[in-house]
Amino acid sequence: MENTNNRKKPAISAKRMIIPAVIAMLIMHALIVFNTVRINNMGQVISQFTQRNFALSGMSSGISQLTDQLTGTAVQYVNDGDEGALNAYFEQLGRVQGSFNAMQELVRSGSDAEQGAVHHAHLSADAAPESSAAGFLNASADAVMGRAQTEMTAMRLAAQSRGADLSAWPALQTLELPQELEKLPDGAKIGKAHELLADSDYQSTRGDVQRNLSIAVSTVNDENVASIQRLSNVLSLYRLQQWGLMALIIGTMLVMIVLLFTKLLIPLEKSVERVQKGESIPKEYGFSELRRLAESYDDLMEHRNKLEEDLRELSHTDALTGLPNRLAYEEFLKKLLDTPEHTSLTIYSMDVDGLKVTNDKLGHVSGDKLLREAASCILKTFGDSTGKNVFRTGGDEFVAIRLGDTEEQCRSALAAFRAEQESRGISISVGHAYLPDIRGEKLRQMFEEADHNMYEAKAEQHRDAETHNT
Repeated sequence: MENTNNRKKPAISAKRMIIPAVIAMLIMHALIVFNTVRINNMGQVISQFTQRNFALSGMSSGISQLTDQLTGTAVQYVNDGDEGALNAYFEQLGRVQGSFNAMQELVRSGSDAEQGAVHHAHLSADAAPESSAAGFLNASADAVMGRAQTEMTAMRLAAQSRGADLSAWPALQTLELPQELEKLPDGAKIGKAHELLADSDYQSTRGDVQRNLSIAVSTVNDENVASIQRLSNVLSLYRLQQWGLMALIIGTMLVMIVLLFTKLLIPLEKSVERVQKGESIPKEYGFSELRRLAESYDDLMEHRNKLEEDLRELSHTDALTGLPNRLAYEEFLKKLLDTPEHTSLTIYSMDVDGLKVTNDKLGHVSGDKLLREAASCILKTFGDSTGKNVFRTGGDEFVAIRLGDTEEQCRSALAAFRAEQESRGISISVGHAYLPDIRGEKLRQMFEEADHNMYEAKAEQHRDAETHNT
């Protein structure tokens, strides 16, 4: 009966329970994010309306000051003919024009912002009436340009009277004067320039500039108040929707928490405890997802064991020749103690001839190549089916250990080794020790004997080489 119950439990899938709740949460999160964006955008638009009026008031004051500065700069040039005054005048005039353009842009952007907000809020088309402040701004700008025309006329008369070069100021150089002013004597032109700047009509335009600016700013302020009221109503509706969405999402989260704890997290915690203890996870434990987790865990453990084995193999392998290294050699010797009785043992101790000379004359790359060639030669001659019985124990030192060979086989192997060296064009000194039965023998003495024989063979080879050279 218990087994039947265990078989029924895996039929319950956590995915089938959680996915619908997750989808509902995602939808509600998307709605609340969307509504938050709407609230933020609406708040920014309302803030822009408030800031717009402050900006327009500041620009209006700046234009008034620049208008007075234009008059003062024009009078300065008429009085003393300083070309620096001309540079200052046109710089100030450019700033005035830039300020008017910025004010027009503010009025236009504010209207566009409200139109966009109205469209987003689905209000009636007449909820954001077109601003009339632009007309007053244009009238004020026309008054400033009219004053500038008079000021440039006065400066042109003063420049002609002094014979000044106006090529650096094309706007002043190309200004056409009325015939009656052109015909004035040079001495009278400066006086006429003073008269133009003191004219009552010219002075009265100062009031036109300020009056139109004030009306434009006041108009924008009134429009802002109406726009803010309309948009604030929409903002209140958005906030009410936001509270409703938040209440809904909190309720859904509570349901999700209950499901997660009772149907997933508690069983998962028990599985983690078993993993921490090094125990396997029962395949029938918990939901089907946990069964797959158990299978994956078993696969992971198998992969880890394989990786540990690979790392061990790398730590026992010489990187240059690919042969087992000194560490592998030491472990191999320990295993020899477990060799069955009546087993023969042959140890070959080898040293590569001429490695130092090769390194000194041809470089270490050639020396490495010589070592790899020597390793291949040794492995081909003395290696068994596993290839794990040949070792590089030092820089140019190699050892091969053969089990079960006869003395005849040993002699044949040495002959084959010499032939293989000749075919490869290399020289390797070799000494060996042979025991028909390793039982009761001291292995270290065997290795010392093999080393001794190898060095004797190496010394004999040197003597032969010296004799040949003589």
